[in-house]
Order: sequence, then structure tokens, then C-alpha cells
Amino acid sequence: MTPDTFSSSPAYFRLQQELALKINAGQWKPGEQLPPERTLAKEYSLSVGTVRKAMEKLVQAGYCYRVQGKGTFVTDYPTDRAVFYRMRTSFAGRDAVLIPFNISRTETSADQETASALNLAAGAPCIRICRCLNGRDEKGQFTLGWTSSCFSLPMCSGLMRTPMADFQKYSLYHLAERDCRIPSFFCDEILHLCMGLPPEIHAALGLREHAPCFEMHMISYTYGNIPFEYRISYVLGGQRGLMRKHDFRL
Repeated sequence: MTPDTFSSSPAYFRLQQELALKINAGQWKPGEQLPPERTLAKEYSLSVGTVRKAMEKLVQAGYCYRVQGKGTFVTDYPTDRAVFYRMRTSFAGRDAVLIPFNISRTETSADQETASALNLAAGAPCIRICRCLNGRDEKGQFTLGWTSSCFSLPMCSGLMRTPMADFQKYSLYHLAERDCRIPSFFCDEILHLCMGLPPEIHAALGLREHAPCFEMHMISYTYGNIPFEYRISYVLGGQRGLMRKHDFRL
């Protein structure tokens, strides 16, 4: 999202972003109470209703929680609740913990497929972020998959300044919103089974040549139905299933 697009976005969203950045920067610690809505309304010259909507969005995103009659508090895990997929053996099973490693960030040029997905000209400058993924459960650590994400460089240049350690801590959705002010509103995705992986993924994951896996192609969109990320992922589907969580209340 460009500065002009951000400045023209709704006031509640701008306040939500400002408060989220302050939480991430540690201005309010986990468990600490945020200022009252009327105090924030006066500080930012906004209506109480606008402030209330921004606070509600922070709660929905997992940054905060409300205590009836007391106020809004920072959660213990304020940075990232946008988990779209989980790895489980059953609906009642526990989620596997995702562990990114071997992370790379490079400037590249959009190939025809990426350019088409992001509405760019072929050869347009992009940022490519690749990650290997391990899972961890009560039995230990296991190989899970590999993912490659391409972002338009002019639109998402903030990701070039993101500390590399943050790519291990947070999802790309969170980092795009935090460092580029680009929220993810919806995604288009194609998922199918794959019996043959590209050679570089064999090497990265140490898989046998015809290891079955899920292959996913995804385009993420922000304001104005603008695509900002094209992601290709290969996820092993052996012991665990790929579980999608939907919550239509948000």
C-alpha cells in the first residue's frame, strides 16, 4: 500500500495500525492496559466510535483482549494470530508448531506466471522470500515443506528492511501489514496433490524423488482487490493432514 493509499484509508484502520505498531514496539507490554477510548479519541482527534472500532479490530486480530468493566489489554502473544493452515492428525488433534528455517530474501524479476498473478509487467522488480518449514509436536521435529513468496518491490519495499530474524517469528501476512502497511483481506488459492517436486526442493527438504505432497498456489489481496503476494508452497501430507480454519464471524 502506498503512503497515499494509506492516508486515504478509513480513520479506524489508520488508528488500528498506529496502535499495533506501538504494541509491537513494546510501548505496552503483554497484560498491560491500553488507554481508555476517550483518552485515545482526544489524543488522535477522533470520535469515540472510531476509536472503539479500531480497538475491536485489534481484539479480532489477537493483539488485545477485553475485560468487561475494566478495559482493553495487550495479549501475551500480540504479534501474530493470522494462521490460515494448521497441520493435524484429526479435528481434535493438536496443531503442529511451524518452524521456518533456511530463509532467503532476494530481489528478482517477475517471471510470466508471477507477473500475471500480481498484475505486473514481465520483468518487473520483485522481492522473493523462500523458507523451509519443519513441524514440531510431542514426538519431536519433522520435515514439513517449502514455500516461496513474491511481492512487488515498489509496493512492498518495507520487507527489504525487515530484520531476517522476524521472518522466523512472524507470518508474512503480519510482516506485510506491519512493515508495508498492507493488510491481507482475502486470498485466491489452488491446491492439488503433487508427485514430483522441483530439484531444488528435493535438495532443501531431503525428500525422495516422488514424495507426495500438497502443492498450493495462492494470491493475497489488499484494499481495492489489489494483489500483493504470489505464493507457491509444497507441504508434505504424510502423517498429518492440512487443516483450513474458517471463521465467518470476523
